[in-house]
Amino acid sequence: MGPRVRSQQMTLQDAFQQAQKNIIHHEACIEASLNMYHELACSSEELVKQNDFHKDFFDLFNRCLLVFKREPAVERVIEFVVKFVATTAHDTDGNGNHLIANVEEDPFHFMNVFINHLIEISGAKDKAVRFRACQTLSKLLHALDEDAEIDDDVWDKLQDAMLIRITDKIPVVRVQAINALSRLQDPTDADCPVIREYRQRLVSDSSPDVRKTALIQIALTKATINDVISRARDVKEVVRKALYTVLMDKLDVRALTIQQRLDLLQNGLNDRCPDVRQACAKLIAHGWYEQLGKNAATLFNLLDAETDEDTCLLVAKALLQEVSTMTEQSWKKFHFSAAKSPSEYFWWRCLCQHFHQMSDHDALEEILPVASHLAEQVGSVAKQLIQMIQRATSDDSSVENDYDSNQEDIDVQQHSQVFSFCQLLKVATLADYSDEAGRRAMSARIRPEWLDVINEIIQNMKTHGENPEHDANESCIQTKLYILQLALKRCDVAPQTTCLTPLIDSLILPSIQSPNADTRNDAIECLGLCCVANQTFAQAHLLLLLQVLQVDQDALQQTALRIIFDLALAFGVAELVPAITVEQSEERSSFSQNRIDTTIISLLRRYLDSDNDHLRATAVEGFAKLLMHNHISSAQIFSHLVILYFNPMTAEDVSTRQCLSIFFPMFAFSSRDHQDIIEEAFLPTVRTIAVAPQTSPLRSVKLQDVTDLLVYLTSRVDTQELGMPPVPSLGVHENIAVAVANEILSDPLNLGTKSLCKTLSSLQVASMDKPTREALFVLGESILEKIQDRYSRSYIEKMIAEAQVDGSVIAKDTRIVLAEQQTAHEAVRKEELQFIQSEQNKEMNMKKEPRRKQRRKKTKPTNNHYQKRLPRDVSPSDSAADSSADENIDDLLSNNSSESDASEDNNDQEYEIEDIVGVRVRGNQRMFRVRWKGHPPSEDTWEPEEHLPVEVVKELIEDNTAQTSGSKKRRGKAKGSSKKNSFGDNEIDMLLASDSED
Repeated sequence: MGPRVRSQQMTLQDAFQQAQKNIIHHEACIEASLNMYHELACSSEELVKQNDFHKDFFDLFNRCLLVFKREPAVERVIEFVVKFVATTAHDTDGNGNHLIANVEEDPFHFMNVFINHLIEISGAKDKAVRFRACQTLSKLLHALDEDAEIDDDVWDKLQDAMLIRITDKIPVVRVQAINALSRLQDPTDADCPVIREYRQRLVSDSSPDVRKTALIQIALTKATINDVISRARDVKEVVRKALYTVLMDKLDVRALTIQQRLDLLQNGLNDRCPDVRQACAKLIAHGWYEQLGKNAATLFNLLDAETDEDTCLLVAKALLQEVSTMTEQSWKKFHFSAAKSPSEYFWWRCLCQHFHQMSDHDALEEILPVASHLAEQVGSVAKQLIQMIQRATSDDSSVENDYDSNQEDIDVQQHSQVFSFCQLLKVATLADYSDEAGRRAMSARIRPEWLDVINEIIQNMKTHGENPEHDANESCIQTKLYILQLALKRCDVAPQTTCLTPLIDSLILPSIQSPNADTRNDAIECLGLCCVANQTFAQAHLLLLLQVLQVDQDALQQTALRIIFDLALAFGVAELVPAITVEQSEERSSFSQNRIDTTIISLLRRYLDSDNDHLRATAVEGFAKLLMHNHISSAQIFSHLVILYFNPMTAEDVSTRQCLSIFFPMFAFSSRDHQDIIEEAFLPTVRTIAVAPQTSPLRSVKLQDVTDLLVYLTSRVDTQELGMPPVPSLGVHENIAVAVANEILSDPLNLGTKSLCKTLSSLQVASMDKPTREALFVLGESILEKIQDRYSRSYIEKMIAEAQVDGSVIAKDTRIVLAEQQTAHEAVRKEELQFIQSEQNKEMNMKKEPRRKQRRKKTKPTNNHYQKRLPRDVSPSDSAADSSADENIDDLLSNNSSESDASEDNNDQEYEIEDIVGVRVRGNQRMFRVRWKGHPPSEDTWEPEEHLPVEVVKELIEDNTAQTSGSKKRRGKAKGSSKKNSFGDNEIDMLLASDSED
């Protein structure tokens, strides 16, 4: 670094050179530059020399514009230039007069000229020039005083230029343009172009830095607050963290609605990033809490703790952790007698629980009274609550009512009183009951007889109107069921042992037969709660739940299905159905060996293939829970879940896909036994997809995606990286590798051979034990002899190379054993494929049989789209065991299901096929145009091949084949010399052409 030049001797070039070296020199450099500018302003040739100064200044400044990288020297030069220009704009003496000449004409001349220069170069092709121009403008506009005045034409040009740069393809340019526009936005203008662009960048910009900058700079108004709050769900944590920092500095909590406050805090406190959670906690403790005068009860009142207690608990925890209790002595002075509102009761409860967890017994004693005094408070609030409920349910007009006659206000008051009472009960669990008097006082007020009050309230509720089917009566019954449901959820003993027993026979069971679906649904919920509390009661009413599951509406079926899964999860499958024998399934294949199957599981399993997304999602979640908790151990069901996950029919079923995507890794990596189940399901799953018929949606599934998932689920992973406890002995790739190799040898020409070869190459063969590597080497050699595809061969060669085995040292006995295993594998595979084929045939027959008559009859579709609805007791994917299970269940149930199915079949109108008049191919599916007997051509419909009788399709193919062969024999004859059948080649082409025109 050269010697520092004195300010009196500095030239403009010296000032720039000194400014880039150290920020300490800036003050002297600015002083010297101002002196030069004053001298030029006072000279006789003022205008000419000022223009020369502008030219020299811009020339020196422009040299740093070509550097895109954040070089410290360039940043210091820009900082110096901004300070100098800002100084010229407010360079005054002690009386506020400008020191620069011609201030009467334009005291901000140099500033406007410099800004205009930056605007001109902001549109350069070089990204570095655009970036530095926008950066300098941003810094300058923020450095100017409020008194600085920009010319109107310069202002308009500046705004237009930055609005263009805010859409620049370079993110850092957009960031600086947003910063530059921050002082140009007008919050009072509803159509401000700057704010409009800010909102656009805030929501849709691809760069997180741009979204963050827009979030910081945008003015908070009623029009922009929703866009700002939406960033709480941004994909980048830097944006989410910036949101809570901005809200703490720029927004009052009372400017938000209750829902906006709750959403903000719920998203922030539950965020996966600890920095975002910390920023949200600071917003609560150092922002909103201080804005409200450090009154926590007021804060929870603004959050409406009664409606979202869970979120408010998170807020209280964050507040208590962020603010030191040593500095908040007022907390320790909060006494229970001061609690009058629900929010105050809630805050008191949070304080008591906090001091109890911190083992701060002194603070707890100050705010928590002795048990006897607390019991009096509990009794007083309970008495008020009971009186309030009795007055609300009484029809006696003579009873004095101290509350508002408006029913909505009464409901709000009841809800607030219930909430306060619940907070008192939770505080009561923290009291010191070492004193005998305190224990007796509390037990006298909190006793099991509280259910008597609930029973009395329900019994005293009267229906309205003379008509027993009146809507008011249904509403009253639903209210009773709702109250009973709340009581059952909070009852820690079986309801059959309490005073609620009569309500089962007088309210729940009759309501299940109600014509109103909502009433039936509430009654089923109550019945499910009673069943969960007692196994014997659950066994007695299981058949009733199964009947609802089979014959009622979809919403009620979903409720019954969820309850049955809960019962199986609570008591176990075998214990839940003791009357139905748990037997070993018949040995149909290796896949069905050692598999325990029950009638109830077979019945529930068919809902995995339900057309109703909600029913299917409930079944998937239920089976996932049963598998996860080892209540069932079925490779068949796991295979079914994997096929469902990849089935295109569930592509839009978010619930099912999300549930399975979480279940698969948790199940696989929680136990080695679970990986054994996946290993058993590996090949059957692959076979099911590989042999799927052309008309099946599984035909479009990529087999490689399925094998990749199964390979991952059976791999050896570090479970601690997944947030799970360590599990020893994970990984079953050795067994899978040998099984896959045998599968390839069983059918080398199969369409899935390439995917299976790639799967073999992806396994960590080098880390396997020596016997397994020798087996893979021998099997790999056999595979190479049978396959010709070069990609498949390259995969197998890679596997053999990784095995690192010398084939000459492998014993002959080993090869003989492997050959015997291969023979056994082929036999098992053949049996398994026969079983899969039979299941597919059953599925096809079950689709066709309910709609087919002996003379090619078929139900006519509605709106030219074929939608066949199966009876509720028929599922196309059930196995033979499932069908027999259905028969067993149907024998136990009433005849309602068969009656409803019979009536449904009777209502179906039958139509007879007159002729097939067209054919077309859509993707992999062939469709035929059907002419219905007795109907005009305008009502023809396109039907897929599987919806037509087999003999019709067979006859059509034979006619077409005969015509094609006849055309070849007569190829040399003239056109039209021979008679054509109805489906010759030319006519098919014409039909396809007419179809495209349609």
